[in-house]
Amino acid sequence: MTTIDTIARPVPAALSLGALGVVFGDIGTSPLYALRETVLAAGGPEDPRAVLGAVSLILWALIISISVIYVNVILRVDNEGEGGILSLAALLRLHERKPEGRAWWKHALFALAVLGAAMLFGDAVITPAISVLSAVEGLNVAWPAIEHLIAPIAMGVLAAFFTLQLAGTDRIGRLFGPVMLAWFAILGALGLRGLVAEPAILQALDPRHALACLAHAPHGIAVVIAALFLAITGGEALYADLGQFGRQAIARAWFLIALPGLALTYLGQGALLLADPEAIRDPFYTLAPAAFRLPLVFVATFATIIASQAVITGIFGITRQAIQLGLLPPFAIRQTSDENATHVYIALVNAMVGLLALAVVWSFGSSAALADAYGLAVAFAMLATSTTFVATLRLAFGWSWTRLAPLAIPVVGLDVMFVSANAGKFASGGWLPTILALAACLLVHVWRRGLRRTKPFEEPEPIGHFASRTARGHAAIDRSAVFLAAPGRGTPSALQRIERLFNATFRTVIVVTVRVRPRPRVPIEERIAVQRIEANTWRVVISTGFMQVTNVPSLLGPTLRQIGVRPDDVIYVTGRDRIRPECGRVGPVAALLDRLFVFLTRNAQRSVDRFALPARRTLELGSLREMGPVDARQT
Repeated sequence: MTTIDTIARPVPAALSLGALGVVFGDIGTSPLYALRETVLAAGGPEDPRAVLGAVSLILWALIISISVIYVNVILRVDNEGEGGILSLAALLRLHERKPEGRAWWKHALFALAVLGAAMLFGDAVITPAISVLSAVEGLNVAWPAIEHLIAPIAMGVLAAFFTLQLAGTDRIGRLFGPVMLAWFAILGALGLRGLVAEPAILQALDPRHALACLAHAPHGIAVVIAALFLAITGGEALYADLGQFGRQAIARAWFLIALPGLALTYLGQGALLLADPEAIRDPFYTLAPAAFRLPLVFVATFATIIASQAVITGIFGITRQAIQLGLLPPFAIRQTSDENATHVYIALVNAMVGLLALAVVWSFGSSAALADAYGLAVAFAMLATSTTFVATLRLAFGWSWTRLAPLAIPVVGLDVMFVSANAGKFASGGWLPTILALAACLLVHVWRRGLRRTKPFEEPEPIGHFASRTARGHAAIDRSAVFLAAPGRGTPSALQRIERLFNATFRTVIVVTVRVRPRPRVPIEERIAVQRIEANTWRVVISTGFMQVTNVPSLLGPTLRQIGVRPDDVIYVTGRDRIRPECGRVGPVAALLDRLFVFLTRNAQRSVDRFALPARRTLELGSLREMGPVDARQT
């Protein structure tokens, strides 16, 4: 059931502390580079109006975009407690293929949601690169002679970071909250130091300075908006991590700790630039006392690692949701925590993101060069989220256009402005996340297209007919067997083959289908549905949410006992499909897509691992499936 959160509930301090560590790592490290880029875009530190305008723009962007739109509007809508763009897409059932087809606007909305989620893959590559680079660049302030070693040092930190993902995030995750609490305290203290030295920066609280900055921008309004957007990157994480902490914990951490720390540090950096325009090279580190700068580099590096960890954990979660919703092949997923289902590790994703992040650091070399590549991915992801959010209010909650328009226009309009401003960065770096996102979208398209085109080598016999036919005159194998089957009422191909080859069937046959529902979690009392087909044949449907792990033997155990089968004696039978591409009747592009789908199926996770089947009691039978024409009604 979807909800709109309007009730204030008591929030444990530990939960807010955890939210501080996981949710605000990315936006909390933006002060390392955001104000510098915004001041340069606004006209340079030599012009006090540019400094005041840049600080004012950032402060009001934090207030309007994060405090008002995200914390007080978007976070109130969820899919049974879960947030994120794919969660809303599942709520609207955009991923489902129906025989009667779908309206054009559902196709468009689904494409937008997938592209928005794919942009987060580009964000997962760029965030670790720019965050660690910006932190390590603080060494330039203390030791200018080692500037040529900045990129190699950052690559070494990133290599260690992605290697440590093998250990899981559960234990180190407990440190995130206290470390980020200390980080925001440092931000506030440094900002207060600069503010006391130059109180004139408080004029930036007047929004007229922000408007004047845009009106007199020497390089155009879009350049300034694209630069100030760097200060709110990470805002999308608030919604993505909603299910882990809840809106109240996130709001409490934001308003009590994160926002004050960010506001003070931006005011402090602005005050420093008013007094010393030469500090524009690195206003964050220059703001600190000289003796504290080197330790600050290590603290900032640790903070950027936490920010990177939050992004990587988020992309693992998005990938798992995409797999459960049938958008991606079932990659191998390892649960890294017995207590928290959100902590997973996907080796293939970790390797891809890690190698790409290292390549990005080597190619761009500095956080300033990488800044142009950073904003476009997050801006488009936020636009996709806000658009899907508006569609949810309209379709799931039934809001009228009259009621919806006053909310939808500013929410979507602001993100449209950010995307338009960042679109100008495409040639200077924005192409990078765009290409990565399109590659991820291509993978989704290939997988869904391949599933639509893949057909069984022979039509399955209805399970009811099969059960009644084999109940008469067939020898019985003295074992009970569980057959995993795709949704539908057909007989599993493995069961048909055994009957045909041995003219025999099992003493008891249980056909099990796993269905992923468009909700994050299915209660235990709703997870099992049992139907008796014949005296010795049963059908069991296991329902699971897209955030749940499906352990078939554990879920099936009580049902087996009820029908008189010992769970430890049953054997599991699954199919191992071998896909044969269509030959001779398709063009070169279609043939290439077919072969890519075949490659994905051969490297997908096996059912025995995906559903935690006992390896010693599981039989895999190979079956041939061929690819044919796509049914246009199911696209």
